[in-house]
This record gives sequence, C-alpha cells and structure tokens, in this order.
Amino acid sequence: MSVTSWSIRRLLDPLGGDRADEPDRKFRLNLRRVELASIAMIFNAAVEGTFSFFRDSPGLGLLAVVASIGAIGFIVASRRGQRETSHAVSHLPEIFVIYALVCSQGAGYFIAQSGRIPSGYAMVYLACAVFFLIPPRRFTVIGIATFALFVLWVSTLDVSLFEKVVAAFNTALAVVAGIFGRRGLDRMQEVDRQQRAQIAAQNEALVEANQRLATHNAELNSLMAIAAHDLRSPLFGLGNLLDLAAARPPSSLASLRDLLREASNSIAGMLGLIGRMLEAHEIESRSPRTLQCRDLEKMLETAARRARAAAERGRVTLIVEGQSPLVQTMVDPDALDQILDNLISNAIRFSPAGSTVRLRTGIADGAFIEIADEGIGVPLDERDQLFGKFRRGASRPLNGPRGSGLGLYIVRSLATAMGAESGYRPGKERGSVFRIDFG
Repeated sequence: MSVTSWSIRRLLDPLGGDRADEPDRKFRLNLRRVELASIAMIFNAAVEGTFSFFRDSPGLGLLAVVASIGAIGFIVASRRGQRETSHAVSHLPEIFVIYALVCSQGAGYFIAQSGRIPSGYAMVYLACAVFFLIPPRRFTVIGIATFALFVLWVSTLDVSLFEKVVAAFNTALAVVAGIFGRRGLDRMQEVDRQQRAQIAAQNEALVEANQRLATHNAELNSLMAIAAHDLRSPLFGLGNLLDLAAARPPSSLASLRDLLREASNSIAGMLGLIGRMLEAHEIESRSPRTLQCRDLEKMLETAARRARAAAERGRVTLIVEGQSPLVQTMVDPDALDQILDNLISNAIRFSPAGSTVRLRTGIADGAFIEIADEGIGVPLDERDQLFGKFRRGASRPLNGPRGSGLGLYIVRSLATAMGAESGYRPGKERGSVFRIDFG
C-alpha cells in the first residue's frame, strides 16, 4: 500500500470528502477515525506492555495484548465498513469508544496498584468527545456508565479515602466537560450542516436563475434574428415599390392597384409577425380564464370555415370528422379557437396541393382533438423542440410564408393554461398529427 493511502488526511476524511451525502459522510468519517484511533491504541498498548516488565505487572501486560488484538479487529471492521457501507458496523464507533474507555480504566487499575491513580480514563473520554461524531445522548449514556465503572474499581483500591474522592471528583469533572463539549460540537456541526445546505440551495437557485437568463437571452437572440429577417424583407420590398412608384408613376389604374396590393401584402406580413409576438407575450402573462362546456365538433367546423380561403388557395381539402354522441368538454373557447387556427394554418402551409387535412374529435381516456395532414412531416431531430419558443424547423412550407416559430409555442401555452396536453406524432404513412387531450 502506498504511503499516501496511510496519510492523516485519508484517515480523517470520509470517502468522497464533502461531496458525500449526510448521514453517510458522518458514518464513514467515524469509521476512518476508528481506524486511526485503533492504530494509536496499538502503539499505546506496546508502550504499556513494555512498561509492565519494569513495573512487574503481568496484568498490565496481558491487558496490553488484549487491547492490541481488539484494536486490530476494529481496524479490519472499520475498513470493511468503509468499503461496503455495511449496516452491520453502524454502531462500531460507539463500541470502540466503550472498549477504549474500559481498556484505559483497566490500565489505570493495574497502574494504581503501585499507589497512584492515573488520569488516563478522563483523558481518553475527553479525546473521544472531540474526535468522534457520536450523538450527544448516546455519548452521555456511555460517559455515565463508564464513570460508574470507574468509581467501582477506584473504591476497591488500597489508597486513602481522600485520594479516592479526589480521583472520582476530578474524573467526574472531565466526564461532565466531555458531555457538554460533545453537545457543543454537535450543535456546531449541525449549524455547519444547515449553512452548507443553505449555500447549496442558494447555488442551485443561482444555477436555475442563470439557466433562465440564458434561455431568455437565447429567446431574445432568436426574436432579434426573426424580427430582423422577417421585417427587413417586407420593408425592403415596400421600399422598392415606393421608389419605383416615385420614379415611374403607374400608367393605369390597374397598375396602381397592383402596387397598392403588393404594399398591403408587405404591411400585412409585418403586422402578422408583430401580432404573433404580442400574442405570445400576452399568453405568458394572461390570467386563468373560466372554462365553459363546448361541443368540440362545432368548434372544429367553425375553425374550418375560418381557414377555408387559405385551404382553397393551397388546393387543400379540409374534412371535419366527429363522433356520436357529441363530444363536449370544458374549455376556454377563445384559447381553443387560437389553438385550432394555429394548427390548421400549419397543416395547410405544409401540405401539398391535392392533399387532405382532417380535423377529428373523439373520446379516448378523455376528449381530444386531432389535426392530421398529409404533408412533409417533422424531421426526427426537430421533434423534441417542436413546441419551443422561436423554434423554426429546417423544412420550408409548401404554401405561404415561413412561420415565426411561435405558433406551436402558443398552442402548448394555451393548452396548458386550460389543463389540456398538446402532443405530436407522425402520420401512419406520411404527414403529421397534432393532438390536444382534455382532462
């Protein structure tokens, strides 16, 4: 084994350091300290065993051997516990403390045979109070029990009553100091744990805030890119039309109408983009609305009528498919109208001429609406971000201009606001199916 693996830091720190979770970190830390204290016990037993020859105390020598064997057992058990985090050794630190205190009392007993009562037990108890992370109540029980044992063996010594009283009093002070010290240290550790938990929570909140800020910055960049592109093109075209009209006035009323029509289309495109941006902003800040019971098939028929002109321009057929009995559910009518307009508009724009867009409603686990087209579909790598804000796919629409990347974001936001779920799946053969499930 390398020298670094036996370093003091390896013995004092738990596996994983501060990255280990509580209470596993405290448990591993105690096991490491049991290992270190056992090594110290072996060294101390060797010294006491050597002195036993000079003191002519076979009992002290035997105790040194017993202490060494026990310490080796604790080293083995603590290492196994560190590797396996075994619950079988969960009380190993407390058992070791009791063993160390009893051994120190035994050594004191044999040393006291020469007429001097040593203070080894009190010193070991104070050291354990600082060194091991044992709960205060458990440590208090250990202290009272071992102190009672200390008083018992002191009472059997052949020394004056005064020395017995002084030894018991001084040791009692040490035990009381150890108990209060353990309580104070435990309180400090608890405060430290709470502070670390608070700092971790603040760091987590800061990370989330930074992520939200990064998302907002990305959305702002997307907004600027879309606005710059989609507003610049119609503005540029409108400017060219006006320059042309100034340089070459229309020669006829029909030419003037064509010019005005082109200008109107450019203005309508810009107003449409601005309207969608304002609509997305309004959805994010709008308050919940009261839900009303509505017939979904009727709402689909009304939405189909609104989209009929766009469908005819793209030579796309709209079909409403209902279910008997009528499908009724609680919805926000205005929000559902917006959802249907967006979904049907998308279906028409991405459908080839001569295809069909089906508007279906029915009941499965609950009421639902589906808008199914026979268009180009959504590429696999774009489906995860399909309902994101300012997410425009790589595919260009077959009918009409490219969207702003807000339509499906508006759909999901409005659906979520009234307790519904929005989803997408590819069609059986081709195209796309967008579905709204109502709870």
